[in-house]
Amino acid sequence: MNPFELTGPAFLALYVAGAGVDVMATAILALARRGPWDAPADAGAPLTSPELGYLAGGPRGAAIAAAAVAIHAGEARLDERRLVGSGVAGDHDPITATAIARTDPVTLGTLTRVIARDRRLTARLRARGLWREPVTRLRHAAPLIAWIGVGAIKLAIGAHRGRPVGGLTLLMFGLAVVAVRWVPTGRTGRGDRALARARAETTALATTAAAAPQQLSPDELGQACALHGAVAASIIAPLLVTMRTGGDLDGSGCSSGCSSGCSGGGGCGGGCGGGCGGCS
Repeated sequence: MNPFELTGPAFLALYVAGAGVDVMATAILALARRGPWDAPADAGAPLTSPELGYLAGGPRGAAIAAAAVAIHAGEARLDERRLVGSGVAGDHDPITATAIARTDPVTLGTLTRVIARDRRLTARLRARGLWREPVTRLRHAAPLIAWIGVGAIKLAIGAHRGRPVGGLTLLMFGLAVVAVRWVPTGRTGRGDRALARARAETTALATTAAAAPQQLSPDELGQACALHGAVAASIIAPLLVTMRTGGDLDGSGCSSGCSSGCSGGGGCGGGCGGGCGGCS
């Protein structure tokens, strides 16, 4: 029997059932792609501030952490909302050194794009099982996209015959929302656990950063920005907010976007849009 010749109610019942199966399949695929799930090993050098920032908020999280380290170390400054490196980096990780090496004024958005193209950071995170390159939306949401296509065919047939198609339209819209939002972050399950542990271990650091950031080393302040939001550092946060140009940061600053839009497993590949180092 041709499913496209079913009556409206009958097709909607079939479509709802198929949508449920597709949603479950998408959820299973999302979980499968988040492995490994075991606890991270302690072997290897500790994660740097930009690496923690990337783990928490993607390239922009790494950019915020690197900028905080560079500014607090006195090896970069802000000039009319742009970061200007000294060109001479001290003993820093490669990502922070990249920020310091930029003697031409750059916005936070530009620095974010530079870091996004630098594969050294993600290569180390992948080697430790903390990060995976996110799959494309089309590949991950293929079951949902295919079912939306089935609905589109029936929608066209119904519209051509002058039948009501409002219910089907709403169902298709709901599936489209799920297809867009249910994209696995680059962070793995092991990466989630590593990030949670790092946050728990640096709670006191965040308190000090908020009260007396001058007592912290550049890398400690970078960790506070990466893991707990740039607002944790009362001195650095205003400087980072002034780096906003266009859509680089929202008007409320990094911390408010993080606190309002992030959750433990989202990721700013996902979560906070990857916008803040303190997002997860």
